[in-house]
Amino acid sequence: MDRYFRSLLIPAGLLGALGVATAAAAAHGSFPASLQSASLIMLVHAGPILCLSLMAPRQIVWLFASLLLSIGALLFGIEVTLSAVLGAGPLPLAAPLGGWSMILGWATLTGLGIREFLKSSH
Repeated sequence: MDRYFRSLLIPAGLLGALGVATAAAAAHGSFPASLQSASLIMLVHAGPILCLSLMAPRQIVWLFASLLLSIGALLFGIEVTLSAVLGAGPLPLAAPLGGWSMILGWATLTGLGIREFLKSSH
């Protein structure tokens, strides 16, 4: 199981690199404001995914939440970036699916946090 968690370093690094690259492009280019939104989503999710890859309990539900965040941030960020650069997104459902994936990932982590809190208070 640890191998799967360590593999989350890949999307964390990718999201960090893409987030910085899109932030630079947004700052120095004449792209729509949505490029800045894509950068923010990718950068905001890179850190928590990195932390989860290294520190989360090695249980399948934690891996599931981490994958939802990873896939969602990548889908959303890449689609919004491509849409800003190309003028039209090649994968029209990627952004909403990515958004829902991130929401479900964060909701899953919330539930896990509540479970851990209740478990520790006994």
